[in-house]
Amino acid sequence: MTPFEKSIERLNAARAEARKIIRDCEALARAAAADDTPSRKVQELQNAIVEAKKHRATAVADMLRLDRHAHADYPGESPLVDEQQRLQRPFVEEVTTAVARLETLCDELRWNEIHARAGGALAQAHAALAEARAAVARAEALPIDTLARDLDKVITDLNRALTAAKNAVAATIADRNRFAKTQAEMQNLARPNWDRPPPHPADPAVMVRTLAAQQAAVDDLKQELFEVNDSIENVKRAGRIEIARQRLGSG
Repeated sequence: MTPFEKSIERLNAARAEARKIIRDCEALARAAAADDTPSRKVQELQNAIVEAKKHRATAVADMLRLDRHAHADYPGESPLVDEQQRLQRPFVEEVTTAVARLETLCDELRWNEIHARAGGALAQAHAALAEARAAVARAEALPIDTLARDLDKVITDLNRALTAAKNAVAATIADRNRFAKTQAEMQNLARPNWDRPPPHPADPAVMVRTLAAQQAAVDDLKQELFEVNDSIENVKRAGRIEIARQRLGSG
């Protein structure tokens, strides 16, 4: 076996290994897409894509060596060199296309998870506001003398419910801000080629709709929070007025 024939064996083995890594990545992507909680599988996919990129770099280096040095290094093997050159260039394109496709799939999977988490945060905010409104309703239903007598406890309960609601609404605002930042980075045409935007949907129109929906939801939640806070202040005021009235009456 000639030295170049040994090189051909290595090239064939490298191509086979790269294609296997890509098949493994595609299998991980399918498994993650079918999983209700894909975080672990998405992480495995990201790691596998890193390996696929290493194989792509090796394939590019092999192509450059074939193009620049092979004829000079193996002058008696020109037909074999020509054949490997014809094979390597489309192989590099194949691996490059596959890696780009896998990165898009990974971004989409990570985006879907982030989007679902944001939806969960919205549901939690609505639940926290509902609990705060229920706490207000319980306080408002108390006889005025009972409210005055237990005002410190009532205020503590109301403040606890209000803080939980504020924290939940703040989480939805943070999601809105992340979506807005992601959209801006997707639209940044001046971004260097190596600088990828954060996880995002493949279709930019989905990002536009998501941001609009999140903004509308945040606006509604902030209005609800304002109303709950106003109701709580009214309860506090009523209790304090009654305490003052009782003190004046006893005086």
